[in-house]
Amino acid sequence: MEPSEAWDGNVEVPDLKTDSDLAGYLSMILKKNNFTLNPEERFVHSFGQSSLEICRMRDGIFPDIVDAVVFSEYSEIKPLLKLDLEKGFQITIYGGGTSVTGGHIFKRRGRVVSLDTKNLKEFRRGIGYVVLGAGFKGQEAENLINTHGLTLGNFPESIKFSTIGGWIATIASGQESNQYGGIENILLSAKVSRSDGEVQQPLVPRESSLLDTKTLALGSEGRRGLITEAALNTYRSPANRSFSVYFFRTFSEGINAIKKIRNLPSVIRLSDEPETMFSMGTAHEDTMKRVLRRYISARGAQKGSMLIVMNNDASALLNIPGAIYTGPRIGRKWFRERYARPYIRNELWKRGIVSDTLETSASWDNVEPLHSKVLDAFSEKPLKLVVKGSFFPIFPISTIQDLP
Repeated sequence: MEPSEAWDGNVEVPDLKTDSDLAGYLSMILKKNNFTLNPEERFVHSFGQSSLEICRMRDGIFPDIVDAVVFSEYSEIKPLLKLDLEKGFQITIYGGGTSVTGGHIFKRRGRVVSLDTKNLKEFRRGIGYVVLGAGFKGQEAENLINTHGLTLGNFPESIKFSTIGGWIATIASGQESNQYGGIENILLSAKVSRSDGEVQQPLVPRESSLLDTKTLALGSEGRRGLITEAALNTYRSPANRSFSVYFFRTFSEGINAIKKIRNLPSVIRLSDEPETMFSMGTAHEDTMKRVLRRYISARGAQKGSMLIVMNNDASALLNIPGAIYTGPRIGRKWFRERYARPYIRNELWKRGIVSDTLETSASWDNVEPLHSKVLDAFSEKPLKLVVKGSFFPIFPISTIQDLP
């Protein structure tokens, strides 16, 4: 794909054969409206959001397409999974369709059925926890428990589309994980359905067994069964959020500053120089922004690194020697737009610009070497990929955790 090539984001759904025998099997165990062989539904349920998949689809190269899509209710799961055992069907699990790692790609061994979890919407509230069906979208679940003055504390960028089951299956980590931890810290237990039965356990404060359902479900990505519901910790919703933004002359200076912070705020997000330039260049140019540019430029950080800090029910002001404090304004804007990046990605695609994410973790002594090696890999070595053009790598640090 050349950067100049425009694309409206649409693809033409290929002609797909209909398996009438499969429809007959499904009609015996599912309600009429709980399955479909519609070509568009089958097509959508056959891919995720990885750049490789989207590049191929744009060029008319499609993945293997599932033969049917089912929207099972709880009572229909057991007989459906028996088809997997008795008829040799392959069942793939579809939550929000937000996988960027190729998680929806499958190797066909026979008939393939996509199990969409959107009808799995159990909700029970306990003391300090809730039980939620795996099919709840993240924002949908958050809105539901917000009415009780509570929060789940998990805020991934994909929260409007990704599901509770998907969070668990991929060990998701949200933007406020400095305070709440990742989903592995929020999850108490899970119910997992398999073709040979259901795995669940009593909800107790602590379990000393070798293998519990939490361990079974976390990171399973559908390999160990279908996550149908989960018990999750809840936390009091913050009454207020405070913000502060700092600039450093270099990314290295920012790294050295934040690794010395002992009482971590809810969010701490350090952007390297290219991402800072991108962030400062995309916003509307108003008087306040021009004043800010002059202010940080006068202090030698016009090509520097930006740190956004957010704290729940506490001050976001940090004592950082050498940092240039610029107030809360940019932080508030980041919070308002913190789920907008996927939409920006879509617009970039339409303009022939491919964006992708390389997510990793590193110890403090390896952060700067890793940053340098990533930049070198993109700028100095020719990369033979499915796209052509220039690369613009950006590198943020967004979650800080102590080693156990």
